[in-house]
Amino acid sequence: MKNLITKATSALSGAVLFAAAVAMAGVGFAAIATLAFFALLAVGIACLTAPFVSVASDDDTAV
Repeated sequence: MKNLITKATSALSGAVLFAAAVAMAGVGFAAIATLAFFALLAVGIACLTAPFVSVASDDDTAV
């Protein structure tokens, strides 16, 4: 009976450990996806505003 309890406890702890690992991986993927979303948002805003932003040419910087 003691061997059965030991096996059940070991299996349960393994399942809990696996569930915790899956949850942590999910949180990690969500964090990376959030960062990627904000990076794409910044690139999109830069592409939308690029035609309206003037860049100084060589003639403008001459004294």
